Amino acid sequence: METLDPAYGYALKKLSVDGASIFKKVDIFNSSVVGLIDFYAALPGLRRNFVEVRVFLDQALSDRAVNELEKNLFDDKFITPTLPSIENLRWIPTKENLDKIYDIEVAFVAKDDKTPISYAELRFIPIEYFYMIQRYSMGRDAYNLVFPDEDERVFVLKPKDGVFDELEEEFKASIENIIGGREYNIVALCKDQAGNTITKNLTTPYIRQFENLGKQLYEKGVKVGIVYGLITEQHTWDDYLKLGGPYKPLLGYYVPNSTEDLMVIEKHIDWMSGHGINFIINIWSGKESEGEIFGIKFSKRLSQH
Repeated sequence: METLDPAYGYALKKLSVDGASIFKKVDIFNSSVVGLIDFYAALPGLRRNFVEVRVFLDQALSDRAVNELEKNLFDDKFITPTLPSIENLRWIPTKENLDKIYDIEVAFVAKDDKTPISYAELRFIPIEYFYMIQRYSMGRDAYNLVFPDEDERVFVLKPKDGVFDELEEEFKASIENIIGGREYNIVALCKDQAGNTITKNLTTPYIRQFENLGKQLYEKGVKVGIVYGLITEQHTWDDYLKLGGPYKPLLGYYVPNSTEDLMVIEKHIDWMSGHGINFIINIWSGKESEGEIFGIKFSKRLSQH
């Protein structure tokens, strides 16, 4: 009576003769080959004949053995794909002067429970605020003055130890010469050897365009102030225009509300303190509800500078 190779014999218990014949190539019978056969048998019949499945098995069995990674890869690709994870995504300033951030370092850890991490990248994306054109009639020429043009940056990363060979890898990227004057999206992406991909993002606070010269002057004992009036309702602009107001603000005829007004606040503070102003005389009456919201947020943000 013919003695069957253990791997082939085990495969015959799970598969047809044709399906089991693939495992005639295996010389070493261990838990990894048992697991691979079980996974292959768990596939629907038609899917077992998919080209990508057959190509994977041909490559995995070319050395007449199966290891734990190959078994896990098959599981992660064809049976129960699981996404890797991105943890502790963070950034810190590495070059800063007078509250203006020029360079940052971004770091994160990528993990997978089955197959090693095989790829990682980082995107640094300037956020756009086109709502100001649509809502406040900001001029398109003014837009690039308010939000200086800055390209998205993409960094293809290597692990801290230089090699993609672990279930957990640590990554860092240096981002230099940030123009500022806006917020930024930081998007981390990683992929495992099975091809499963995940992204995670965070948004930076507003990063100044100008150094805080107002703070520098104040620390030297020089005080420079302005009268600051809060525009909080549309009729204020309407009255201004009816009176022949000759100037259109770079930000457009803004009427701050509970969300977009935050960028108006950031811009005003950046421009004022960036050009040496370090105190204001606020002439807002405090009666309008929207003005109250704006005034509270402005005062809170200003106090941080």
